[in-house]
Amino acid sequence: MQLVSSNVEPVPQRLWNDLFLQWGLSGSFEAFTVVQGVAGPGRAVAYASVVDNRTNDAIYIPAQ
Repeated sequence: MQLVSSNVEPVPQRLWNDLFLQWGLSGSFEAFTVVQGVAGPGRAVAYASVVDNRTNDAIYIPAQ
């Protein structure tokens, strides 16, 4: 298991492309993320999408 941590400043929206590739991860694997507010009264909403390389269709992955 590999743990990667990232701090995000308050912004309306954050987009990361090829996130796992940026972290040096490749191949087939299962992954999950934890979104946690650590200071202030704000809220966080998270979701993911995976893009099919053949059709360019995005698959929405809601937070649980």
